[in-house]
Amino acid sequence: EELRLRRFIYHTSINPCKKECVNKLIADRQDNLLENYKLMLKNEHVEDLSRLYILIRRLNQGCKKMAEIFHDNIFENGKGSIELMNKGCTPQEYVEALLIVFRKFTNIVDNHLSSDRNFTDALDRAMTKMVNSTENSKKYPKSSELLVRHSDHILRKGNKNMSLSEIEDQLRNFIDLFKYVEDKDLFQRFYCKKLANRLIHNTSVSIELEEVAISGLKDRCGYEYTSPLQRMIIDMKVSDDLTKEFDQHLQQKEEKLPIVFSVNILQSGAWPFSANTGTSDDQPEKKAGGLEFRIPQELALGIEKFKTFYGKKYNGRRLQFVFTLSN
Repeated sequence: EELRLRRFIYHTSINPCKKECVNKLIADRQDNLLENYKLMLKNEHVEDLSRLYILIRRLNQGCKKMAEIFHDNIFENGKGSIELMNKGCTPQEYVEALLIVFRKFTNIVDNHLSSDRNFTDALDRAMTKMVNSTENSKKYPKSSELLVRHSDHILRKGNKNMSLSEIEDQLRNFIDLFKYVEDKDLFQRFYCKKLANRLIHNTSVSIELEEVAISGLKDRCGYEYTSPLQRMIIDMKVSDDLTKEFDQHLQQKEEKLPIVFSVNILQSGAWPFSANTGTSDDQPEKKAGGLEFRIPQELALGIEKFKTFYGKKYNGRRLQFVFTLSN
């Protein structure tokens, strides 16, 4: 139509004629077009969606109306993930259900809707609504706990069927979904506990992959948010170096311990453990139910030698041993 206008009509009349064409061919039929748009979304006729978008974007507020329908359709598609969450699914099932919806509509926005801001915002709002649903949950959205448990599954030793690149892909997906969690503080508390358990019990796939995950969280929430997590990683690296120094110290003195001995030196305020779970001497440690734990002689020897070594290296620092976390 525009080509015909340029060929047959004087140039000052082109814009008024184009406006009249838009009004008659699109604006006057907008309600009918939007009804068809709903069917296109439902039936996944993406090429038709792309063509309709090119028409509707000519109208003032036209894309906003399309985007609202787009938002509602995304949420309808995502109700399955909420139902899975309420039925007590595994973290992997829940995350995969969310990712199916996220990938499907991200593809539509990027490849058929020109990454229009109206539709990216609609996608973000719908995903946020799904991830933070508290339906049938009186305390808090279960998504934070499920996402953290999923990340724990990815980063814990034992995923023999996953290559390094697959683990990194899974972490990127995890970070994509973390973006939509509203209660970031609740998520952080869950994540700190799982990370601490992996590091203390040496069940993490690798420190490098832990740092990749933390870097992704930092990109979303900033340095302050991830500083407790980074401090835990630093503690483990320092502890590893300190253990090597202690072994060299024993070799120089030609001393040998009866057991393989290593110590993790943890900053008291950086880890999600209670300060009263430890003891600063070799007296029996009180445990739940009135039981007592006495340090075996082989372990006590290593502890005394390490305390002497550490005291000379860091004068004035006080060690508090937490035997309940040893392995």
